[in-house]
Amino acid sequence: MNNGLLKDKVALVLGIANERSIGSAIAQAFAREGARVIAAVQTPELVDRVKKSHPFLEALWSCDVSISDQIEALASNLALTVGKVNIVVHSLAFAQRESLKMPLHEISAEVLLEALNISAVSFPVLTGELLRQGVLSEGCVLETLTYAGGERYVPGYAPMGICKAALNASVWTMANELGPLIGARVYGIAAGPISTMSARAVPNFPALLKMFPSLCALRQELKPEHVANVTVMLASYLSEGMTGNIIDADMGLSTRLVSDSSQAAEAKSSE
Repeated sequence: MNNGLLKDKVALVLGIANERSIGSAIAQAFAREGARVIAAVQTPELVDRVKKSHPFLEALWSCDVSISDQIEALASNLALTVGKVNIVVHSLAFAQRESLKMPLHEISAEVLLEALNISAVSFPVLTGELLRQGVLSEGCVLETLTYAGGERYVPGYAPMGICKAALNASVWTMANELGPLIGARVYGIAAGPISTMSARAVPNFPALLKMFPSLCALRQELKPEHVANVTVMLASYLSEGMTGNIIDADMGLSTRLVSDSSQAAEAKSSE
């Protein structure tokens, strides 16, 4: 008998790309804590692969979140199969690979809008459809994966910086709109650098990943499981006094202006 933190909760996870993705780690952590986990992947081609590697999923559908009809169909399927959903996790991000190598002002409106639609706009749009179809439970929890690039400049992250800034704003806005309406709590989790397939598309990411342990306060590699455990805490009763927060899950990287090595180099140069 599972008496975990999320016992008897129904969780919807969007964005399981493969077994090494943050979405996968979140789904596994939810199942470990007793939740009934349902997932939606971005393309039909992913369904069989994800189903095989995540046999604990109660249901799995494809849903291209850039298409309104597919979002409506996902909400309808949820209404028919599970009725109410207690937890929604939006772990989606997309930008055309070439755009990550370009200055922001040289990226076309079409490319920017595509990234924004899939990576950010889909969070409030999906939430709205789930609400309209009566799928969101009273006191539900909504979580999305964001990044420090939504608050400040990160080289090689130009189009996604706009997306993450929009995600952060949607967290603050929906927390204040849905809190009074249905008691919903809304959170953003700003994960630090993790070796996922999407992150490796960011220029210079391998170098950043190699340096990360020396840059962060806890001096260790950040893994998807670390971020997943934060999402569990936020989805549970342990965070009932919080909403509208952007939580840094980055081994303390966000608390530091410079690394110890940078300070040492600066001190040596001033001798």
